Amino acid sequence: MSSAPGVRTGHAWGTPPLVIDDATTEHHQPPTQLSLTDLDAEPQRITDARVRFGAWLTHTPFDTARTYDIVLAVYEAMANVVEHAYAATTGRRVFDLQATYDSARLEVAVRDHGTWSDSSPGPLRGRGLPLIETLSDDVTLSSADSGTTVTMAWDVAPTSGIDTDDQVS
Repeated sequence: MSSAPGVRTGHAWGTPPLVIDDATTEHHQPPTQLSLTDLDAEPQRITDARVRFGAWLTHTPFDTARTYDIVLAVYEAMANVVEHAYAATTGRRVFDLQATYDSARLEVAVRDHGTWSDSSPGPLRGRGLPLIETLSDDVTLSSADSGTTVTMAWDVAPTSGIDTDDQVS
C-alpha cells in the first residue's frame, strides 16, 4: 500500500513509514540496503527499529518462519545494546543498524558506540548471544574502544517455486 511516492505504510510489522528509494521501486526491484543510524538506545526505539527492519525484510525471499528468526536475532542484538553498551556511560546512547541484501545473502550489523558491560549476572542471564548464534547462519562479534558490532548473516536458500506460507498441513 502506498501513501506517497517512495513511502509505504500499513504493513503487518507496523505502521511507521518505510522509505524506499523511488529509483528502486520504479524498476520493481526490492531495496537492497537499510540504514538506520543514530538511534537512541532505549527500549521504545529498538521496538521502532524492529518494526522498520521487519517491514524492509518483507522485500526479501525469506519465508515467514525464517523472517521471524531473523527479526528476533536482530532485536536481541539491539536489546543487548540497550542493556550492556552504555551501563558505564552518561553520554548519548545511540546505535546503528545496517542491513544489506543480495540474491545470495542477508547481512545485518548492529553497532553501538559504548563500552560493553555485563550489567546484571544471574541464572537467567547470558542467553542473548547464544540465541543470536542459533538463529543466524554466521555471527561475528567485534569490540573496540569505539564500540561493539554484532554482524549477523543469513544465506538465501534456493527456492523450490512452492510458497510454504500458503500450504495446508
